Amino acid sequence: MTTATAESAKKFVASIHIPPLHEFGLTGNKAQFKPVEHLQQAVVVGADVVSFTSPVSAQRRQDIQNCTLLAQLAANAKVDQNQDIFAWYSIYFDVLNNLGWSMTSKQFSTYEDHGKEANVHQAIIQVATALLGAGTTGLALVITTLNAMQKMNADSPWITIFKRESHKLNAQTFQIAIVEQTLLGQTTVTMMAFTLNVSSAMNQILFFKFHENDVTLKNCSGSVAINDGILTAIRSDLQKKVQNRAVGFVASLDV
Repeated sequence: MTTATAESAKKFVASIHIPPLHEFGLTGNKAQFKPVEHLQQAVVVGADVVSFTSPVSAQRRQDIQNCTLLAQLAANAKVDQNQDIFAWYSIYFDVLNNLGWSMTSKQFSTYEDHGKEANVHQAIIQVATALLGAGTTGLALVITTLNAMQKMNADSPWITIFKRESHKLNAQTFQIAIVEQTLLGQTTVTMMAFTLNVSSAMNQILFFKFHENDVTLKNCSGSVAINDGILTAIRSDLQKKVQNRAVGFVASLDV
């Protein structure tokens, strides 16, 4: 794993190739994310759902949004998710690593439910509970975010973005991240990356019941420590790299 420095991260951002800008019909989107201090917030960044606990600063929320956007754009430019989702994820996490995101733990698992029926969002909560712990602020925020997503209208900007970026043929790939700040001011992220393969076409996002033989849900999850000094050093470079891509990829989600 690469150990990033401020200098190496700057060079890495400059070297990243991202696809040409395309219009997605969301110009002037009123749901564009505006980070606010001292509030719980969630934002959809392509196929990422990023939730922030209240202590995380507004500037750091913006930095993290830009990091996850760049990682997705860079992976999209190199790999077709329809062909090789694992190669796509490898690039996605490599980009974050080069931006000062250090994975401190990682685990892979396949969701198993021995009942006849299960819900995808319940499977996500089960993974989050194992990572974050029952009764924690992070887990409560995951549940609140999922509930907010479920209540949104089908034509909401976040659904337009999330469905376009996550839904590939009979598979769905998406990431959920919970961003917290320790008492010492360290920014930490709990990341859950999911791959959902189904035997037939999906019409809903995240919220549908499935039979055990119809769906395979795999995930890679772990904890990430962010080098705040590196994010501060590359902030301007990162912002310039993705500033024209936010419209059409980013939407706020009220929680």
